[in-house]
Amino acid sequence: MVPYATLGLPPAITATIERHIGALGHLELSPAELEPQGQRAVDQSAARLVFVGLPADPAAVEDALAAAHALVARDRIVALVGGDPTPALLLQAMRLGCRDVVSADDGEALARLAEAAAGDGAALVGGAGGLVAVLGSHGGVGTTTVALALAELLARDPTRGVVVVDLDQADRTLRAVLDLPAGLTARGLLRVAATMDPVKVRGALTRRAEGFWVLGQDEDVLTVPPVEAEELPAMVSLLRRAFTTVVVDLGSTFGELAWQLVDDAHLGVLVTTQDLMALRTARTRLDQLERLGLQGDQVALVVNRYAHGAGPSEVEIEERLGAPVAALLPDAPRLAQRALDEGLPLSEVAERGRVADGLDHLVERLTGSPPRRRRRWWSPGR
Repeated sequence: MVPYATLGLPPAITATIERHIGALGHLELSPAELEPQGQRAVDQSAARLVFVGLPADPAAVEDALAAAHALVARDRIVALVGGDPTPALLLQAMRLGCRDVVSADDGEALARLAEAAAGDGAALVGGAGGLVAVLGSHGGVGTTTVALALAELLARDPTRGVVVVDLDQADRTLRAVLDLPAGLTARGLLRVAATMDPVKVRGALTRRAEGFWVLGQDEDVLTVPPVEAEELPAMVSLLRRAFTTVVVDLGSTFGELAWQLVDDAHLGVLVTTQDLMALRTARTRLDQLERLGLQGDQVALVVNRYAHGAGPSEVEIEERLGAPVAALLPDAPRLAQRALDEGLPLSEVAERGRVADGLDHLVERLTGSPPRRRRRWWSPGR
C-alpha cells in the first residue's frame, strides 16, 4: 500500500483522482484526512505521492508551485493537477522537480504516477540508478548524438529521472551541442559532492524542456582540468542516488577514467560507423569491454550514419565484430544539422522515418519496450 494525498484540490477533482487510482487496487487513499489541515499535514504524513492543484487565479499559482517544490524536497513524487499549462508554467514546474502536469481525467497519466509511487523507490531520490556508458570506436562517430537521443527517449517515461553527463576527455561539446547557458558543471559538482544532499542535485543541474537533466563540462580546456579517475566515484555515486538512469558520454578516449566508469556500468553502448577503420577499432573496444565484464546483452552496438551499399552490410558488420547490431542509424545529414542548429537531441527532430525507427529500436533493446510518444505542451526548443 502506498499512501497519497492531495493539496489545494476541490472535492470533485479529488474524487475523480480517487476513482482512477482506486481502480489500480494497490494504493491507500489518504487525502480525506489531510486536505482540511493543508500542507503541514501533508509534510508530516507518510504520503509518497502528492497531487497539488493549480489554482485558476494566476496570483495564487506561485503559492501552489512553492508548496509543490517544498514537497519535492521532502522526497515526495509531486504532480500538478490542472488544465493545459502554458509552456512557461510547464518549464517552471519541471525545474522545480515536479513529476508531471496532468488532468484529473487523464487516467493513463495518473496510473503511471501511481505505479512510480508504488515502485521500489528508484524513481525518486535515494535509489541506485542504472549507469549507461556510451563510448565510440574512434573520434567523431557520434557518441554525443546517441547519448542525448537515448536520454531524451528514456525521459519520456515519467517514472524515470534521467541525467546525461559529459565525461568526454577529448571533446567537451555537450553544452555547446544543446546551446546551454552557464550552469553547474562536472567540476563544480565535484567541489560540492561530499556535502550535497542527493535531493538537491536535480534542482542544481540544468533540466531540459524534454524532461532530462544535463551535466556538462567546463569548455575552457586550458584552465579547467577534466574529471580525473580518482574523483569519479564520489560524483557517480551522488548522481546514481539522485537519478534512476545516468547516461554518460565518454567519447572515444578509452583511458583510466573510461575503464573505471565502464567497470561500474550496467550497460555499455558502443557507437561506430561502417567504415573499415572504425570497425577494426570497434572490435578492439568490444574485447576491452568483455575483459571488464560487459558482454552479450550488457553491450549494445550502434552503427551510426549507416548507408546501404556504401560499405559492409549489417550482416557483414555482425560477422566482422562477432556481435549483433542493436540499432542502425541511417546517414541523415539534414536532420543532424537541424538538431545542431536548434540545440536539440536528434530524437526530437527525427520523430518519424528510419532514424527514429533506429533510435526506437535501441531503446526497446535496452528497456524491453519502445519509447513513449511525447505529449507536446510546447514546441521543441522553445
